[in-house]
Amino acid sequence: MALMFAFAGSFFNAVTTVLQREAAQSSPSGLALKPSLMWDLVRRPVWVGGFATLIGGFVCQALALNFGPIASVQPVLAFEMVFLLVVISVIYHVSFSWVEWVSALVIALCLGYFLWADSPQVGAISPSGADVVVALLAGLGCIALTVLGAQVLRLKPAGRAGLLAGAGAISFAYAAFSIKTVTLVLRSNPGHVLSSWSLYALVFFGLLGLFLAQNAFYVGPIGATQSALTIVDPLASILLGVFVLHESLGKFDVKVIFGLVCLGGVAYAVVVLNRSNNLAQYRSIKLPRGDWRLQPSGESGFGATPRGRHT
Repeated sequence: MALMFAFAGSFFNAVTTVLQREAAQSSPSGLALKPSLMWDLVRRPVWVGGFATLIGGFVCQALALNFGPIASVQPVLAFEMVFLLVVISVIYHVSFSWVEWVSALVIALCLGYFLWADSPQVGAISPSGADVVVALLAGLGCIALTVLGAQVLRLKPAGRAGLLAGAGAISFAYAAFSIKTVTLVLRSNPGHVLSSWSLYALVFFGLLGLFLAQNAFYVGPIGATQSALTIVDPLASILLGVFVLHESLGKFDVKVIFGLVCLGGVAYAVVVLNRSNNLAQYRSIKLPRGDWRLQPSGESGFGATPRGRHT
């Protein structure tokens, strides 16, 4: 059940990426890291549609985390790249090369092996207070430093987008961690949910991740943004699952080690896909009668600058 809902959540996330990226890159210039960016986005129907699919993905993720450990649910997020290729290929009639489809196959096979070989097991019934405090402070510190780096370092748009997306991915990982702890409270003592720190941490990190992800879509190309979102979130979630929730990755043997190597293969394949010219050179545009298609944008690679903005 956990994996079924996790894969469904990945599909919703892929659709969300297409819709919200278009909305963010259609916004006026000069709104990076400003609340006015969100105000502009919520008035765009395509972004609202993306938000609806985001809610669908959130519900699926919550159900997945209710049935399974965070260390096995969150890595499935990398499968979003496979769904992204399928959605763009089928709906928008974009032809991808064999390298891109092989990369998608590598993600599927490596992810499948990791979930079979490592078989993450549910850990602590409830994390200790000290572990939670240390984890929250570490997460907030990483997010703050990453956002600060995106602001003060002289980076190309791809670099800024990657850092902001990385900060957003950490926020989403902590939101998933909070969802898991909320489900633990619901099982042990449902009456204490409203007084639990995890419910408010979920709201905080969920909104923070949403804000940072929209800014990443806004300032840079999809390649840098999607790589950070689909790699950092699962890795951060595994760390939280193992070190805070004390989830087990199984007996540390050759099979488990190769499973961890396969996670590296997933990350590499995600980077290859995100460097794809087909993903970099096509974007959604609004055609007559509200029809949405992909059309060449004249941008390519990780350093491409979103339309309407030059840095």
